[in-house]
Amino acid sequence: SAQDSKKEFPWSSMVLDENGVVANTWDLKEESSAIIVQDKTGKILFVKEGALEQDEITKVIELIKQNI
Repeated sequence: SAQDSKKEFPWSSMVLDENGVVANTWDLKEESSAIIVQDKTGKILFVKEGALEQDEITKVIELIKQNI
């Protein structure tokens, strides 16, 4: 559940998009997941819908470290 995930990953942000507003805005598929990394000003640094490949995981972690 979303509550369990938030407990396990308290530093993450989740958007529960019941009406599909975010999915439509970002052109995401229904019942999918997306990883979006932003800097402190809200600038989008990385976007990926679906599972990350190992090189993408490395890139995301590095972006997060650089922008904490």
